[in-house]
Amino acid sequence: FCFSIIVASCSFKEQINTVNKNTNSDIECKSLLELSEETLLLKNTNDNKKRKQVELEFQNIRKKVETDKLVGLGSYCATILGKVNYFSMMKEDLKEFAKHQQIQTQEIKNQNKTERLILSQKIPFPQDRFNLSTESEELLKPILTILSKYPEIHIKIIAHSSERRISQFDIWLTDKRANSIKKSLLKQENIQDRIQMVSGFSCFQPLPGLKKGDPENERIEFILFLP
Repeated sequence: FCFSIIVASCSFKEQINTVNKNTNSDIECKSLLELSEETLLLKNTNDNKKRKQVELEFQNIRKKVETDKLVGLGSYCATILGKVNYFSMMKEDLKEFAKHQQIQTQEIKNQNKTERLILSQKIPFPQDRFNLSTESEELLKPILTILSKYPEIHIKIIAHSSERRISQFDIWLTDKRANSIKKSLLKQENIQDRIQMVSGFSCFQPLPGLKKGDPENERIEFILFLP
């Protein structure tokens, strides 16, 4: 089941009760139901203090509930709050997790709200090759964890190189590397319909403050967003 197929006229209470019925879970719904009344007002409120309080409460509730019992809940909350507002609420969770995994993050904002989150990770490849080693595949586990925890999130996979000059070979190579990442993720998780783009950017986009040719520019970027 998924909230996206439930008619929009259903109340939040009915939505949560549907979760309970379909998952046979013992979710404590009271806090979610009380919070839902607050979230309905968030779109138009100018009370930043109140907004932050509700966002924090929402994050705390989500952390307390097992992930598999929340499948579909995110889609409904995104509808209530708007995608940008909802994604902004998730970002602290995502950034904290990425920090523990030593993955760099960058926020893409829209009207002071986080619209997308870029996770930048070093995934080693043999020189001029695009095959992933077992050790490199292990480094993808944090990404799989995020995609499992947040089933509403979609992803773009971009491979960058540290070359000094753009060449057809390097464009081809980074594209093949990005597709190797995709193939590895799909072996472990059924996320085919959530991968929106896979591409190689060669050395078109060096990291801020770095010049083309710097080894640090060679990286894989995972762009997380709500469709």
